Amino acid sequence: MARAPISTIMDQLGSLITSKFKDQLGSLFTLEFTSIVNVKEEVEKLNDVEERQVKEKAVNYRP
Repeated sequence: MARAPISTIMDQLGSLITSKFKDQLGSLFTLEFTSIVNVKEEVEKLNDVEERQVKEKAVNYRP
């Protein structure tokens, strides 16, 4: 008799843990992905700045 309620409780607990794990993993994935995108954008900006600086030096070059 007691096994049925314990089994039900264990199933519900397992479902709750799985749901929380999925939520946390999804949030972590979203944060990491956003961080990667932000880093990529910053690198692109730095590359643009560097390219502009090289062009300016070439224009202002006087041997």
